Amino acid sequence: MEIDIEIKGNALAAWERAFREMPTKAKREFENGLSDGGLKLRTQVRAALKKQMGTKGLSPIITRTPSKLDRGNLSFTIFGNGRGLPINAFPVRMSRSKRALVRWSPREHWRLQSRDAAGKFGKIQDTPEAAVTAMLWGSAHAFQRSFVGPRGPRAIRGGGKGGMRQLFGPAVSKELNYDQSLAAFRTGIATIIEPSIRKRLAALMPGA
Repeated sequence: MEIDIEIKGNALAAWERAFREMPTKAKREFENGLSDGGLKLRTQVRAALKKQMGTKGLSPIITRTPSKLDRGNLSFTIFGNGRGLPINAFPVRMSRSKRALVRWSPREHWRLQSRDAAGKFGKIQDTPEAAVTAMLWGSAHAFQRSFVGPRGPRAIRGGGKGGMRQLFGPAVSKELNYDQSLAAFRTGIATIIEPSIRKRLAALMPGA
């Protein structure tokens, strides 16, 4: 997923004709202004993503939001890469519940099964406890069939698939074009990008 600042877009369409009539030096400063503003706007979008997704820090977001300036097409693109972030990138509460660990263990769950007089196993005594709860999108999300084992937080796959899976939160690539991050981007076109371009061009004026 990606979001683009393009001079040919509606927000900056008025710049297009003027740009094509500019001398070389002015064009270069126009491009530099787009670059300056794009990098500042990228910072704002990253901060919005952190708040929107609820990560503990900015690092996992920064590594997944590279950007690119295309001088030829006058565009600045912010990319959103990767799959869901590891669950440890978010505030997590993990219970060391032995019952949850045993319940979802492929080798130990029998300990929770009752037996009849003949020693025949009955139904597993289920537990409603979710051993792993993470703060995602600003609210608590309990992972069903989760437990904390020797390799960290895991969960048993649902739908009768069986097997264990790692736990992940939302993905930057899917969140970039929504809610707070998209609002920050749209606002930044007028409050960051345009002023950055004007500042660069103003420096070329006599007496500046």
